[in-house]
Amino acid sequence: MSLLFHLLAMLLLSVTAASCALVNRISGGGFVAENGNGAWLGSVYLGLPGKPLYYTAPAIGLIAWIFNPWPVAIAIAAAFFLWRLLPWGRWIGMGHVAPTRWPSEFEFIIEYMFGPSAQMCMFVRMLFAVPGLLLVFYVAHGFHAPDIIRAFMWSFWLWLAYIVGWGLDPSDGVEPAECVAGGVWALIIFGAST
Repeated sequence: MSLLFHLLAMLLLSVTAASCALVNRISGGGFVAENGNGAWLGSVYLGLPGKPLYYTAPAIGLIAWIFNPWPVAIAIAAAFFLWRLLPWGRWIGMGHVAPTRWPSEFEFIIEYMFGPSAQMCMFVRMLFAVPGLLLVFYVAHGFHAPDIIRAFMWSFWLWLAYIVGWGLDPSDGVEPAECVAGGVWALIIFGAST
């Protein structure tokens, strides 16, 4: 294969990873309004109702469709939606920043079961990606026992993305963490059918 082909492939992969990083950041409520009121980009500029997740999960599916058959792309969108659906905002600081709000019922249960460590609670929360990832692998190529290990490993990488994000910016690692986690979703997209 030619050098031009390899360069174009690298460009496509880079653009995809950047797109997934951007989409995941928006999904996390990123890009607040100029007045700092915490409103997400869509509600401020586009007038879109609801949570960002309602728009970002289909966007992830569209990105996945570039590399995968449409059933796999839909499964990836569903997996992303399920992964982001339940809260984890109390632990987003990964122990660097104290929680700023009371726990939801879901977060209370996780903290009750696994203790006050934000990193441990976040690790458990990232395991909620496993069922969606198993769905992706099943749709992509049927059930294979090693896919269970793969799903747990991808969940670990999603958790590690938040560790890395806070390592990149110890004063406010949320944005880098969500961008790195979006990059992990790009890798999931690339490897879904293998």
